[in-house]
Amino acid sequence: MYEQIKEKVEAVAAGETSAEEVTGSTTVRLAVGLILNRLQDTNPTLSDPIDAWERLDEIQRAAVQDLRPIYGDRRS
Repeated sequence: MYEQIKEKVEAVAAGETSAEEVTGSTTVRLAVGLILNRLQDTNPTLSDPIDAWERLDEIQRAAVQDLRPIYGDRRS
């Protein structure tokens, strides 16, 4: 799961796809949105970061904590 999230984040950061086009489960899209600071784009119906965080499992939360410092300031 961690690698899946990382791959999707890297694809958006590299311009290979847009945040709006990220596919996957709701929680994977939530994690990607939280990492990229683009929650509204990856999950238009759930844009509250606290609610999004509460839905993530332990591995998804670890991905957000690890990858957000790297990718969080990038805008694609």
